[in-house]
Amino acid sequence: MATGPRPGKPATTPAANFKDALHALVKRSRFRSYRGLARKINYSHVTLARAAAGRTGWNVVESIVVACGDDPAAWRPQWTAAIAADTVADGNGPLPERPVILDPAHASSPAEFVACLRALKATAGDWPYRLLARHTGLASSTIADALRLNRRSVPKWETVEPILMVLGVSEADRANWRRARSVLADPPAVARNSGGDHAHPLLRQAIQLGLEGIYPTRLVALDAFVEPLEREIRNGTGGRIWIFASSGKGLVQMPVGRFNGISIISRAQAAGCDLRILFTHPELADRRASQERRPYGAILKEVRLSLGDLLLAEVDRRNVKYCSGAPTVFGICTSDLMLLNSYPFGVEAYGSYTIIVRRTPNVNSGIFHTYEREHFEKAWDAGAWITEDEWSELIHGENARETPKPLHRARRKSA
Repeated sequence: MATGPRPGKPATTPAANFKDALHALVKRSRFRSYRGLARKINYSHVTLARAAAGRTGWNVVESIVVACGDDPAAWRPQWTAAIAADTVADGNGPLPERPVILDPAHASSPAEFVACLRALKATAGDWPYRLLARHTGLASSTIADALRLNRRSVPKWETVEPILMVLGVSEADRANWRRARSVLADPPAVARNSGGDHAHPLLRQAIQLGLEGIYPTRLVALDAFVEPLEREIRNGTGGRIWIFASSGKGLVQMPVGRFNGISIISRAQAAGCDLRILFTHPELADRRASQERRPYGAILKEVRLSLGDLLLAEVDRRNVKYCSGAPTVFGICTSDLMLLNSYPFGVEAYGSYTIIVRRTPNVNSGIFHTYEREHFEKAWDAGAWITEDEWSELIHGENARETPKPLHRARRKSA
């Protein structure tokens, strides 16, 4: 039965509490000691002892917990808190009581930004300065100065980025660090350039909610979204591209700049990405056409043309569904970024403003998480499969390129 750390005699720090709890777990196990455990798993007893003291990465702690028959998920929060709290107070005395901040976007001062960087260093294995210097090409004194908690200004990006790269931070996450640093680098300048003293907190709120960029039209945003889509394709089976469109006209029938929807979708499928495409259900298409003051059958024809293009590109039918309702937002969702283009009442969406948002740590308030769950996952689960007959008719039917008659109701069945 998974228990996690047991409460015991109060210790002086979260790190000491965690160390005592891990020692107790090993002692209760059949191994009885780190030396005994070292014979079972591929770590020395010295490394195991360093893990308890917070001087190694999580992977070592996880191996200890699993070998001792407990659930790592029950231990991870305490380990993270112990590492972070110990890092914040390291060499500088205890800071005023406040929640430990691990996401740089939530840092409200240079000291908190540096605390995030120090916590990252600790959780990545607590690299010594001399080792970081060797791999970054920076001087040890430069790194030590950048990680000094009593700094009144954030360290230079030219110093921060090499450290992040050596510690294994991805390109997308490094961009998040850079944005957070920029906000803290010169708050008065940020406020002036954004239109007044009130703009700085507004900018911080946008970053916390995950706003990556805002564009005047969908066409401009799609061009900016090409690289995230290409990154998903390069990730192969680890990549994800989910699309929710009204008819697909602006997705597959109108290549714009660097964006070619058919090419992206076809290559995503070939790479083994998690590919999902949703279009307006035929029974609802004319309602939307009427709302947009367009002739009968206009949207239905666009749906058929888009599906026909997907079929010609050999997209698997099982990657496509009809939505059980009309979408209110055109969207493309990748693993960590999302493009959202709202439908103003009565007009087509592609001329409307569009935002790109990123995944944030807070799953309850971030824009990305809300739309991922409510707009993409639930719509896909409630969607209707396109039947094999209807799929075939899209290309073989005599009137496939003419104003269509409504399709038969798509049956929800397993593909």
